[in-house]
Amino acid sequence: MIDDVTDLSGRRTRGPILPPGEPEEQVYAILDRPDASQFIATIDPPTIHRLVHDAGWEAAADLVPHLTAEQLQTCVDLDCWSRHEFRPGHLAPWLAALVSGADDATFRRRCRELDAEVLALWVKEYLLVDVWGEEGEVPDAFIHEEYVERSPDQVYALVYRGDEATNALLRAMLDRLFELDMVMAWTLLEAARWELKTGMEEEALRWRSSRLEEWGFVDFDEAMQIYRPLNGAPFRDRIEAGEVAAKPLVDPDANLPVLLDAADDDRFYAARIMKELGASALESVMAEFVALQNRASVAEGIDPGDRSDTQSVADRTTGYLSIGLEFLARRDDEQAVEILRHIALRDIFRVGFTTVDRLRENVQRVRRRPTLSLVEGQRFSLLRAADAALCESIANIRPTYAAADGTRDIFHTQAQVDDAAQRLGLIAFKQLWLFGVMNASPAELVQRASGDRWINEAPDLTFDAFFTTAVAQVILGQPPDTMGLAPAAVRQLPPYLSARAWETDVVAAFEPVVGPVFEALGVAGRLMTTWLEMTLAELVDELGPVIDASPQLFTSLLVLRRESVDP
Repeated sequence: MIDDVTDLSGRRTRGPILPPGEPEEQVYAILDRPDASQFIATIDPPTIHRLVHDAGWEAAADLVPHLTAEQLQTCVDLDCWSRHEFRPGHLAPWLAALVSGADDATFRRRCRELDAEVLALWVKEYLLVDVWGEEGEVPDAFIHEEYVERSPDQVYALVYRGDEATNALLRAMLDRLFELDMVMAWTLLEAARWELKTGMEEEALRWRSSRLEEWGFVDFDEAMQIYRPLNGAPFRDRIEAGEVAAKPLVDPDANLPVLLDAADDDRFYAARIMKELGASALESVMAEFVALQNRASVAEGIDPGDRSDTQSVADRTTGYLSIGLEFLARRDDEQAVEILRHIALRDIFRVGFTTVDRLRENVQRVRRRPTLSLVEGQRFSLLRAADAALCESIANIRPTYAAADGTRDIFHTQAQVDDAAQRLGLIAFKQLWLFGVMNASPAELVQRASGDRWINEAPDLTFDAFFTTAVAQVILGQPPDTMGLAPAAVRQLPPYLSARAWETDVVAAFEPVVGPVFEALGVAGRLMTTWLEMTLAELVDELGPVIDASPQLFTSLLVLRRESVDP
């Protein structure tokens, strides 16, 4: 069945729909066809590469003799390079399949059609070449070699230096080339004898890069343009005012399909909305989508043939795209469809990326303030575990989202961004409260934490512990401070917590804590009230029902000074 297929994996194929089943089953079904060669020739080269990769060599090797020159070269381009370095070991399986399975005419053509430099690099990696002396003497360069063999034409002296399997493959390939194409065999041996590896590798890389650029893998500087900041709010205003020109349609054949799994429309908002587009619009948008992912891979230094890393980049790219689309469309699905139709995916992505990158900047900004840690070697000891995990994950070069300690996910929804922004805002407020309102000195707190003033271990001393202590002090009729609560006072707390006398007016009841905040920080009422209510709820939950409140059980909740230490 021949058709024009576009799916959300980015694998756009003008050719056959692959048979159903697992990759291994697909390979066997293709090879069982009477027109297998003709059928294989119509499959997109990247799809062939993915099929061979997923099915494994044991199942897929028999496909290789049927591949066209373009398909084989693409597979080599994708599979046999790591960044700018040729990986000769990765070429061996492709050559082995050709040597053992291709008929004479196909074998000769494919050896000539592959990049000459690539084939010569592989030969040079595993073979030392010179010529025999006029009297048949071993060349001087090989005088100390244990085994020196003759080439099939008896002209060249050869020293094989691969493992047993590689040497056997190289012998078989040379034997067959000398039989079918002696000029090609001489060319390879002369290249291995005289050419410099660096020169051949540079030339091979240049040709490979040229082919990949034609298929959408642009140079690094151009790829990095997708990470230029784009402020979402002004851009959305311009879209809604009709001030952003509609994008031109993209030629669906302009870009190489990326090798990745289908975007999950249950997970990614952008993937779900794409399915609402009509066929022609979807094909154009998918071409943009592929180009965007290709640029992201290049910008992050991911080699196109590295399937696992490419998939990670593709997921992050789709996540940023989803966040940008949610924001620009105000989560209105109909509006989102129109935005996909008319606004460049690159700009939608830039909005999502900029949104997440600003979270990272916020973490860096808060870290530059007095401190987020009292413990050497820890960046966020003053934060509770969930918030520390959030800051750790966002501070990475590639920010991730942590809903709680021990969880990590890529950013892909506006809800994640909103939650992270709210939590970071509260963290910044907590920092301002302790060091700005309470005038605590980071150096003094570090000294106390490492001394014998408090029962708590240093990791227990968090913004929340200091604030909860201040709230508890007000409940007990004491002035709030950072000196800590006497252990005996902890036993007095449960009756007060059970009574909840503050419920009629929580702000007035805790004026000693709240008042200085309003005075020092001005408009901070919502954050102050939120933190206060969360703290009271935790105190009531943890200490309210307790009969014998042993202080040592609550060192993660309250800052407790030792009985022998004066306030």
